[in-house]
Amino acid sequence: MGWGFFVHRHINRYAIFTLPPPLFQFYKYHLGYFTEHAVDPDKRRSFNLSEREKHFIDLDFYIEDKNCNYDEVIKNFLQDDKRQHGNSPFNVIKVKHDLTNAFKKLDVYKILRLSTDLGHYIGDINVPLHTTSNYDGQKDGQEGVHVLWETRIPELFEKNYKYFVEKASYVDDPVKVVWETVLETHRKIEALLKAEKAVYKEMKIGTHVFENKNSYSKKVVSKVYAYEFNKKLNGQVEEQILKSIKMLGDFLFTCWLDAGSPDLSDFTREKDEAVVCCDESVNLEDEEDNCKEIEGEERYCEMK
Repeated sequence: MGWGFFVHRHINRYAIFTLPPPLFQFYKYHLGYFTEHAVDPDKRRSFNLSEREKHFIDLDFYIEDKNCNYDEVIKNFLQDDKRQHGNSPFNVIKVKHDLTNAFKKLDVYKILRLSTDLGHYIGDINVPLHTTSNYDGQKDGQEGVHVLWETRIPELFEKNYKYFVEKASYVDDPVKVVWETVLETHRKIEALLKAEKAVYKEMKIGTHVFENKNSYSKKVVSKVYAYEFNKKLNGQVEEQILKSIKMLGDFLFTCWLDAGSPDLSDFTREKDEAVVCCDESVNLEDEEDNCKEIEGEERYCEMK
């Protein structure tokens, strides 16, 4: 799967602080649903066979030159009749289209459901190992690097991340942005695998330990190993999380604007509630403190 549940929820939660007041107020009111259901797409994979392909794309199957443009990738993809190598970029674009229509119809249930899904899928296209058939380093004898990069490292070091991103901005060409994001993410694979291989050669022993979690013992990558790997990555994991947050904010904002900036005040607790996010950029840690007063009374959308 993509980022661990922990990170997917963080991406959705922090993205709302990049939004302008009308949207921020709406998502803040529905914060419980928007964060808790960020992992729904991963849960659907267990019973929906068509869900799996929405989370990845094996770009190495479609391109030879990592510096190619996205037009070449699309051309090669459309020539592939079997489509067995994922379609995550197309899925992000489709969900963006569907969310825009939901805003137009003021269908609050679909707005929230599609918004949470969009956050998940955007997070996935920012994970390097979701853009290659060598998704777990298995072709290079580096099995386990996937969960180490996207789950273990964030869980251990997220508290040190600097959550500071620019305010959401309008996306003029969503197709171009999505594909350029996927290609840029794909180019990070070489450095990622090289870093993990270097750490393994340096340590050789002590790579795994047993930790007690949820009343049972589980074998995990040691904190020392994860620390050294994270150090060699030079902030790559944190960078991709912040890119996911900013991109989600941009796409939510764009969907709303493309729908004609509909009034969402009827779907919030207080129409005149004071909101934050008025500067050109936002420190997400500070803004989260402003949101804590609604913890415990978060609103969940009524399921239809």
